[in-house]
Amino acid sequence: MPTALNLPGRVCGSPVPGGVEEVQDIVLERCTMCPTKEPCRDGIAVSPKGARLESAQQIAARACDIFLQAGVTNAMPPANMTELEPEECDAIVAWCKAALEG
Repeated sequence: MPTALNLPGRVCGSPVPGGVEEVQDIVLERCTMCPTKEPCRDGIAVSPKGARLESAQQIAARACDIFLQAGVTNAMPPANMTELEPEECDAIVAWCKAALEG
């Protein structure tokens, strides 16, 4: 599994990974309390860092952030409040790793 010390450069630079449909449902279900036009988490009025994860294009454009925050560091979702499963984290990592190989 990638670590903070060997992050995949192509994921965190360009090009944007394809195959977003592999993780889109996971992201839409588990990761959209805050990064939306109208965040639904108490105390958050504006999406952090201006991030929006409401469409396949927005998810693909934030691949690096998703990879780092949900796939590698498990920092998101905060305190795992949406119960992101380990298999879902694995799918996010696999999506980003596929970009490296493709």
